[in-house]
Amino acid sequence: MTVMLKSANRFRVAVCGDSEVRYPRDRTIREALGRVPGVEMLDFTYRIDGGVNRWLRGSRVSMAWKGLVRRRILRRMRVLVQRRQIDAFLLMKNNPSMFAAVRKIAEPSGVPTIYDLWVSRVLSAQRDGLQTSPQAQQEREIAMRSEWLLATTEPYRSFYAEVHGCTLEKIIVTPLAVADEWTASPACRRGPGPFVVAYWGSYLKQHGVDVALEAARLLGNEEDIVFRFFGDRPEDLVTSTGAAPPRNVDFVPRITKIGELIRAIDGVDLGFGHLRLIHDAHLMLPNKAMEGMARGKAVVHVSSPELDPLYDGSGGTGGCVCFYDGTPEGLAGRIRHFRDNPVMAATMGANARQCVERHHSVDRLAAAFAATLPSLGRKGAQGAIHRSA
Repeated sequence: MTVMLKSANRFRVAVCGDSEVRYPRDRTIREALGRVPGVEMLDFTYRIDGGVNRWLRGSRVSMAWKGLVRRRILRRMRVLVQRRQIDAFLLMKNNPSMFAAVRKIAEPSGVPTIYDLWVSRVLSAQRDGLQTSPQAQQEREIAMRSEWLLATTEPYRSFYAEVHGCTLEKIIVTPLAVADEWTASPACRRGPGPFVVAYWGSYLKQHGVDVALEAARLLGNEEDIVFRFFGDRPEDLVTSTGAAPPRNVDFVPRITKIGELIRAIDGVDLGFGHLRLIHDAHLMLPNKAMEGMARGKAVVHVSSPELDPLYDGSGGTGGCVCFYDGTPEGLAGRIRHFRDNPVMAATMGANARQCVERHHSVDRLAAAFAATLPSLGRKGAQGAIHRSA
């Protein structure tokens, strides 16, 4: 936890909630807020996968330590609110218990809360075949009680407004961003060798890795195409699909360090976004897609009418992203297409990198906050925010 108090006339945003290295949005939001003129960020986030926590996660010792740290954080927040040294709280994604605790401090003093919805718990419930779930109900309650909400894309903003009955004005689009390291250097030139198709990240149902495995089987006789999967517990993926992976698939342990992951992605030719049209695949591109795009790679994502206008990918041969029909046969066809058309793949990769630099950089995220936070300050002057004297 890092707290630095500076000028009394700055707009001070306390960022809080659990933080994980595998979800870089936590980091990019903090970095973006630090770049907004006139805004001071107070960092109250708690890393649940750093240092000893990484090894003790889920244990009684870990939970007890987290509880102790959280109580200290909340006490510090209460003091700062009483001193009128916090102008707004921004809660990271998927932190409903922290939200409830912060509201008890913020609400009596008129300090607003901004909640990063990130990915919808309602969509998770629908994906798993449930009409209602405790997580979805929590999300709805948070959406109604927060003064402002964050969404990653305009389609997601519209979804949240409809499903939770919020006004569009209450929801701020703060795009998914990649850290500066991803675009700081040009991608390394690929040397001779097979056409490498790569997936990196978690093996979750909505990611559609089973579709990629089936596409690999369809391409099993094409010796110049290799699939590479970077992730945890590949045996779980094999168990869930009920078959051994084809011989053209290599499993590699998850890479958590950005520099190492960048070098690994530079060694592939084609990356994946989400490959199934379930959960929120129709509303936003995932981190893995953004990362591949930032390194100048062509990226394949399941077709979405909502996303196509943002990335011009319906044709599959131009724009910034290649959309496909969601079938193993369709994915195999796209892979062959890019293998056989390296110039086209390079053009799409270059377009994708430019797209990330324009729309998904930390500076772009900072610009979104800069355009919004002054209005929160003006509302504060009318009594919505407890400002310092």
